[in-house]
Amino acid sequence: MKSNKIFFVGCLLVSMVQNVFSQRVIRKGTTPIKMKKTSAPRKSNFAMEQVQGKWQEYGRVDIATHKKLAYTDTLMLVIVKDKVEVKEGMSMDMKGDADIEGGSILTVAEDSYSIVSIAGTQMILKDWDVLKTMRRVKFFYLETVGKDSIKQTDNNIPKNILLADIMGKWMVYKKEAKPGVINDETELVYSLAVLKDSTQNIATGEIVMNINNMQQKFACIFILKDSTMQVLANNKTWSFNTYRADKSEFVFGKQNEVKHYAKRF
Repeated sequence: MKSNKIFFVGCLLVSMVQNVFSQRVIRKGTTPIKMKKTSAPRKSNFAMEQVQGKWQEYGRVDIATHKKLAYTDTLMLVIVKDKVEVKEGMSMDMKGDADIEGGSILTVAEDSYSIVSIAGTQMILKDWDVLKTMRRVKFFYLETVGKDSIKQTDNNIPKNILLADIMGKWMVYKKEAKPGVINDETELVYSLAVLKDSTQNIATGEIVMNINNMQQKFACIFILKDSTMQVLANNKTWSFNTYRADKSEFVFGKQNEVKHYAKRF
């Protein structure tokens, strides 16, 4: 009986050993190892053909706050093949090479912008912490200067204007004054934005002034009365005669001082 137990135990051990060896791991390389597929990040690829032509900035948004920003340095680009002309507001033109690097970085002269999207006549550029909305145009607003059919003498007599005609944003492209009138202490209008009307002759908005050779922006109230426009901003008040206001041009100022010519932007 004892010998039978020993024999049974021995057979059991042999069986366990054989089972262990039969479950040995197969040599590496004999069975393919399943790997989780990870797709490479999709890169945006824009081509120079998509950015040819004239582009003018029409809107600016803060990336962090998603708020629309006021600005006076409107970006304008003229891209022809691999060359570009850059203008910001009333600054001097800058010319240089144009290229798209890495599929989405637009380099123009000495500046670089990240292209977010291009759809039809609209292009969105990322410039540090802001997004700039660009539109392809036939003419920049500055290029329409001097092409009006109305005679210059019509801008010499103050006229009543409608508030509805000046609603929107305006940038001064030309100033007219007699020699010696403008000096370092002369306060000049750089741009203005008539944003919200409350009555037929009163509206709120913003005005940007050149004061002591520095640009300063003020929240203000515009009041039209007869052929004058008063601008009230905190403790400052400016009074201008109004000479002309239509869809494309706004002329205001003082006959014997400084006359401002503004275009929409």
